[in-house]
Amino acid sequence: MERTLTLIACLSAFGMQAQLTHQPVPPHPEYKHAGPAAWVEGVAGMAKGASYFTEDFDNGLNGWTVNTIAGSVDWEVTSTGPGPTSSTYPVPSLNSSTPTSWLMVDDDFYGTPGVATDTWLVSPVIDLSGAPPNLKVEFEQYFQEWEEDHCYVGVSTDGGVTWDEVEINEGVGRDGRPNPEVIDVNISAWVANDPANVQLRFRYTSIWDYGWQIDNVTIKDLPANDMALIRTWRTGFDFDNTGLANIDYDIYPAEQVREMQLKGLMRNKGYDPQTGVTLTFDVQGPNGAEFNSASSPAALAPTDELEELVNGFTPSGDIGTYTLTYGIDQDQTDDIPANNTVVRNIEVSTNLWAQDDGTCTSTQQQGPDNATDAYELGNYFDLVNAGSQLVAIQVAVHESSAVGSLIYGIVYDINTDFVEVTDDHELL
Repeated sequence: MERTLTLIACLSAFGMQAQLTHQPVPPHPEYKHAGPAAWVEGVAGMAKGASYFTEDFDNGLNGWTVNTIAGSVDWEVTSTGPGPTSSTYPVPSLNSSTPTSWLMVDDDFYGTPGVATDTWLVSPVIDLSGAPPNLKVEFEQYFQEWEEDHCYVGVSTDGGVTWDEVEINEGVGRDGRPNPEVIDVNISAWVANDPANVQLRFRYTSIWDYGWQIDNVTIKDLPANDMALIRTWRTGFDFDNTGLANIDYDIYPAEQVREMQLKGLMRNKGYDPQTGVTLTFDVQGPNGAEFNSASSPAALAPTDELEELVNGFTPSGDIGTYTLTYGIDQDQTDDIPANNTVVRNIEVSTNLWAQDDGTCTSTQQQGPDNATDAYELGNYFDLVNAGSQLVAIQVAVHESSAVGSLIYGIVYDINTDFVEVTDDHELL
């Protein structure tokens, strides 16, 4: 029988609150794309080829202009990052490679519920008449997705009368976002309209979402042959379409291993067609090789994407680490091989089950507007094999937590009906 449980750790700000009969605390409304980090960004392409324009914003806007079409949230120069908010998922500052200053739309801090934002960041005119015809714009960013936020990169060659643009960051989610993340966009066809009069535009639209941070904008050579592994999945988890089935975990107890669905998204980021393209999968377990497979060869034109899925891998159950290597092969010699491989791990344990690897990399809290409220934070666990027994819940508590606060563990079923609760434990 398959059953899904929710394990929650609840932190109460005041001791009196936790003495009351435990009732389910309403979940924070931020849930879109939440849950296990089933999508992982591929390795960013290494720098290659000449640069024909660069801007690090260390001298402020430096000729760039801000045009806010709707709302009151603007692009702004910052050296500190977003302001503090009550969000359960606060936005970190961009870890720029040139951190003197960068550009930011701080939507979470300055935005207003229900109010739309449409703000543009536009470059001065860039003369690319001496550059080759195949070009890309590359930049560093930090972006975490919420509900109505959209990010566009565009080019104009007629003084901003018309724009060609492409949406980026769609569907990337909120959890586990790279910081910084290197993004590149093929702008060759747009620049060709008039290479001497090129302007770049970064356009952000939303209805009170998180925001967008960028830095180190460059225009450089587009390689001829560049297949890239954009995202990888370890399971078929797809909350929007299949709910909680196939949740992705970092650590599985041996008695709950199940078939994985290994998948990858490839993109032809070069300007030449690529042939014989295959996505390869290799799994090494604690005691040696466990799985090896590849997709059927395919041809991809420039900018084409292809998603490939391979079933058939179930961990043997041997205790230890399993290394999953995703790779791309093609007939052509790749100009940027660094973005052809992604390595991910899972662990099989005798008694641990977790959506993390045991290392704390971030924290979550109520936020300053709800600092005295009790709250619950937890994960879903999808049981595929009957008979497992829950004997303990492990949780990390940040050093800033108030002494005297009470913490307890609680279990709900998939309908959020109460199953069991632990004793209260005081933070000392």
